[in-house]
Parts: sequence; C-alpha cells; structure tokens
Amino acid sequence: MPIAFDRGICCDLNETISREWLVTNGLGGYAAGTVAGVLTRMQHGLLVTSPKNAASPQLLLAKFDEELVFDERKYYLGTNEYLDGTLNPAGFVHLETFRLEEGFPVFTYHLGGIDGIVLEKRIWMTSGSNTTYIQYRLLRTAD
Repeated sequence: MPIAFDRGICCDLNETISREWLVTNGLGGYAAGTVAGVLTRMQHGLLVTSPKNAASPQLLLAKFDEELVFDERKYYLGTNEYLDGTLNPAGFVHLETFRLEEGFPVFTYHLGGIDGIVLEKRIWMTSGSNTTYIQYRLLRTAD
C-alpha cells in the first residue's frame, strides 16, 4: 500500500511531526526525519553513519535550512521547533504533498499563491555508500 499524504495532513503540524521517514544505505547508515522537517529525535539527521569501530552511530549532518527566493519573497521549506514551542521557520505550511516513492521520501511544495511555483524535493541514499542525495526539481513555473 503506497504511503501518501495530501495538503490536509501536510499543513497540520501535529500530523506532520508525528509521521516519519527513513532511508538506509546497507552499511548501518541512514537519513531520517519527520514529514514537517522538525528534528524530534536524537536519531534524526540527513547523514548518520555507523563506523566499524564506533560504539554508536555518528551524526554527520543533522539538517540544513532550505530557503528559496521567488518573486521578491523568501520561502522557507524546513521547520524548526524551539524549547519554548516557537516555530521558526514554519515551512511545513508550504508542503502540498508527501509520499514514499520506491521507499524514498518525496516532498512537494507550493510557493507563491495560485500562480506560484511547485517544487519537488527527493531524498535517497544508495546502497554501500555513506552519501545522502537531495534533489530539487521545479514542476511548475510561475505564470
């Protein structure tokens, strides 16, 4: 059964924080996070490796804050939640859909209103390599 969430779930912080994705590389390494982009566990990160002599996995890249400038406005794709509950930025509000495609997370963002753009982000790892790939693709340009 395919896993896919529409805007009704994607724009609800409680729903997107409670849903997680995980990709692995076959070496004990992985990338994992929430659909909203908030890191809610110590194990979340974009690149976690498992070196042979290490007692525990090593977090090499937790996240990066994605920012897109379009039509003289900044759009943030990620979301950070601070101890006091503050959300900044709150990029999950731009998330149109989330799905797993062949086990890899695919995020679709709608930016700029009705005549705006649609941006797709994919995250994956290849077997046998401590490498995380993130691809961005413009699906629709502004009119």
